[in-house]
Amino acid sequence: MRTIPVILTAAFLSLTLSGCDRLFGLMREGNLDTIDLPGVVAGSAAPASGALSLASFDSDLAAGVNGALGANQAISFTPIGGDMNGRIFGVVDVNGDGNYQSGTDYVFEFVTPVTPIDQLGMFI
Repeated sequence: MRTIPVILTAAFLSLTLSGCDRLFGLMREGNLDTIDLPGVVAGSAAPASGALSLASFDSDLAAGVNGALGANQAISFTPIGGDMNGRIFGVVDVNGDGNYQSGTDYVFEFVTPVTPIDQLGMFI
């Protein structure tokens, strides 16, 4: 079991799927792994779900999280349809408008998270 924390910084995280970062084995137990983004993640929204396909990724993601995501919040999104069905994504509203905007807000995929995703606690 890994006992050394990993801190991911904004320099390693992408703003669109074309360069979407895939985070493997994120370990929240014991608050080990964190994500350091510029600004403050002020809260977390309830997890969302919806269809998500690569060809329409940004518009599908916006349709799935907008309305649930608040200003400067983080949200997890699990596709329940489309060719990305069953994957887990995190979205962080960086510009404070409470909506996902490609190229402005952060989006990343959690691949095989070791422990459940604690949205707010993972951001420093």
